[in-house]
Amino acid sequence: MSYTKDGHYEGESLNRSELYAQAPDGVVDLYGKIEARMEALKGKGWADAHPGVIAQLVVAATLDFNQAMNRIRFQELEKRLEGLAALVDAKE
Repeated sequence: MSYTKDGHYEGESLNRSELYAQAPDGVVDLYGKIEARMEALKGKGWADAHPGVIAQLVVAATLDFNQAMNRIRFQELEKRLEGLAALVDAKE
């Protein structure tokens, strides 16, 4: 995954408002996927009987995703800083 100079993912041009507007769709999609997975593991009707567990799994999944995205951002930042350090060293 790579970023453009303005901080967007390559080929992506969403701003904060657009991302904010899309967030509920992502959560609903994730809820449905987790619900289906738990139904497959625990049996039909389990998710309807345990909506709080499904909600907590959604929270855990989004936190995990956020952590992964931050890890990617820090790796990209590290590469940029290494490149900047190389430029500074080359000028000295």
